[in-house]
Amino acid sequence: MRRAPALSRASLRSAKESRFRRTTERRHLTQFIGSLWGVIVWFLLVVQVLCWYDGTFPRLRMGDWGARTTASGSDAPWLDNQSGALYARCVPRTTLLTTNRSSRPNVLLVVPYPPKQAPQVLETLRQWLRQASACAETAYASDLLLFCSRAETNCLQREQVQLVLDSVRNETFRSEQVFSRVLLRFANLSDYADAYYFSRWRRRHISRGTANLFYALFDLYHVPGSTSRHEEHRIHPMGLALQYDYFVWLEPDVYALRPCFLPMLHRSVAKRHPFWVMGSAPLYQRHRWCVTWPHDHHLNGNAVYRLGDPCFTHTVLRGMATRFPDEPFDSAMQRWRMATAHDSWWRVYAHLFVYTDWIQNYGSRAWCPELVSKTSPFTAMVHGGQPYRNENQDACVAAVTSILRRS
Repeated sequence: MRRAPALSRASLRSAKESRFRRTTERRHLTQFIGSLWGVIVWFLLVVQVLCWYDGTFPRLRMGDWGARTTASGSDAPWLDNQSGALYARCVPRTTLLTTNRSSRPNVLLVVPYPPKQAPQVLETLRQWLRQASACAETAYASDLLLFCSRAETNCLQREQVQLVLDSVRNETFRSEQVFSRVLLRFANLSDYADAYYFSRWRRRHISRGTANLFYALFDLYHVPGSTSRHEEHRIHPMGLALQYDYFVWLEPDVYALRPCFLPMLHRSVAKRHPFWVMGSAPLYQRHRWCVTWPHDHHLNGNAVYRLGDPCFTHTVLRGMATRFPDEPFDSAMQRWRMATAHDSWWRVYAHLFVYTDWIQNYGSRAWCPELVSKTSPFTAMVHGGQPYRNENQDACVAAVTSILRRS
């Protein structure tokens, strides 16, 4: 029986070194994978903690944490510790102004704009008046406030607005049937206070200009954080809550879809009264890998807002102006009211934030008027980019024809 040749010392040493090297490489790879997973887990934990603090991601609630709130004083909901039930401590205002003799709420139309959008404001007014001239209903005229972010010399002048109002006047229609009064106000904001840009570092828009205009409508000027760099915004107290029950924030890119958009507005407000905010959800598809919760479900800023309700003004508005002073006010409102720290508050007052189709929000996207008219019979106004025109109009007509055949 022949024996296998014995391995030389060099061969044995080489095999042992090869085995040791493979073992060491596997151990290093295992350690690297473990360290990588550790880094990923810690990174995700840090992101979650930051998002919990920021209020942008939902948080798992344990015990009775969900019943706690950071609201202070009489505005915080009252918690029955024995049963866990929540009750409103600040009662929303339901009465209308005594100066309003009719039973319907008194609504103000507000068009905010920077000087560069002045031509667009005039064109929007023409479009609204042309639509309103074809309405067969008896409309309740509303006051119109044109609110410019800069000084008077840089904004629309009375003569320019009057030319537009007179351009639609004829034997059967006058602009006073739509706008009972046209008011011009000027915020006198500086370049810094009127800034609007997208911050790549914060991954969100910075919109001091619109925020400062919005809070001024509620006479909130000296909220901590809302006056950036401690600037004095030379806006005289407007006292809108002494004259109106609600106002509608309508930016220059809001389009009147139907001739009777103003009567439809008054009916919708009267039917829903009382509420704090009534607006549209974003009606456009996101083109990224995830949805930014909760911003993508926010009520767009072009909406109806309650005036003269301390529960709304001194809790929601003051809180979001303090917490998110530089952000667009509609995004700030969504982040504030959906923050986990305000969970119990949200449960008590959620019904006062109304999603509606009276106005629809398409963001900066182009949209098809024929499709909106067909699929949304209660929609009166649309916020978004320009309606489809020219060659794209054929696609709209084809889509409407297809819907008509199926219905």
